[in-house]
Formats: sequence, C-alpha cells, structure tokens
Amino acid sequence: MTTSLAFLTPLVVATTLSVVASLSARSRHQSLANVNIYSFPPLLGYFMVLVGLFMMSVAFWPGASGHMSKVTFFWSFTPFWGLAFITAIWMFRYRIIVSKESMTVLTHRRLDIPFKEIIDTELIDGNNSQEFVVYLKSGRKIRISGMIQDFSILTDSIIKNVTLANGPQNDCPQKIADHARIAVGNKHALWFMVAGVVLIAGTVIAVKLINS
Repeated sequence: MTTSLAFLTPLVVATTLSVVASLSARSRHQSLANVNIYSFPPLLGYFMVLVGLFMMSVAFWPGASGHMSKVTFFWSFTPFWGLAFITAIWMFRYRIIVSKESMTVLTHRRLDIPFKEIIDTELIDGNNSQEFVVYLKSGRKIRISGMIQDFSILTDSIIKNVTLANGPQNDCPQKIADHARIAVGNKHALWFMVAGVVLIAGTVIAVKLINS
C-alpha cells in the first residue's frame, strides 16, 4: 500500500518560503561614501533559479509526461521555468541608488529621478508585503517592492530627501485618484462576494428541494 504525501506539499512550500524570507530579511544594503545602494536579497534570486531548474526537471520525472514525449512536455513548461529565470535575472539586476539629490532605479535600463521631480509618496501595507509608491511630476508612478533590502530605511530616506527638496506637500491628484479607484474596486469586490454567496446558497437550497 502506497501512502500519498501530496497533502504535505502546501506545508513544504510554506516552510520553504518562510525560511527564504527570514534569511533574506538579514541581508543589508550597501552604504558608500555619497550613496546608498538597495537591491533584492541575493537569496531571492537564487531561489528563483532553483524554481526554474525544478520546473525544467519536471518533464523527466517518471510518468510525468504521460502520453506526451519528454521533449514536447519539457517545452510545454517553457512559460513556467522561463518566467522563473527572467524573474531571477531581473532581481539580480535591480538596484535603487539614493544620493542627497536624487534616486536612480536600475533594471533593464537606467532611470534617474531628482527628488525635486517627486511630488508625493505613499507606503502601502498589503496582505503579504509592503509597497512604496513614488509619484512623479510627469504623472508616472514608480513602485518599490517591500522585499528590497532595508526597505524601511530606504523609504524613510526617500521621504526625508523629498521633504528637504520640496517642503511639506498635500496629497497629489494621482494619489487621490488611486484611493478613489481602490475604494470603488473594494466595493465591487464586496458585491461580487455577496452575489457569489447568495448564488451558492440558492443553488444548494434548489438542489435540496429537487431531491426532497
């Protein structure tokens, strides 16, 4: 008799992610003479590489490909392991460089942002992570993940330098519009949830009446 261990998968995944997050939290940013450099903890990038390798190996598991050839099954998994490797590369390249006059975001290209061009900021607390939004005079928004090294130090530094450059400011129109859009979205989500509950309850009651 063979015992299935599939039920352990969520526990293993949750434990792995918790360990990675805990170790990543110990990673610190680089502080040089005139600038501070923030990036994703390297462990997160290596973790995504391992995820990609794991996805690539699935095709060669005994019986995993079913009636498909292993090569066809391997390439069918391209979106999964390809996305993992692209994410890893992006994480390794991502940098935020903060000086007294500006901040620079490095990904596949370089974006230099003088603090005078920043009209507002906002720290958003999500369910699983935080996010920092930077509003620019051009109308563009820069979103910074809460998984960045020393995230709180980074956000405090940006807010301090923006205040020194521009002085105290009221909420910008883009932030106000974002808040209104989120409020409308939350209201719609609530109505959808209520409608779903009513629909399920109605279906259950109808089935019971038909079978009675």
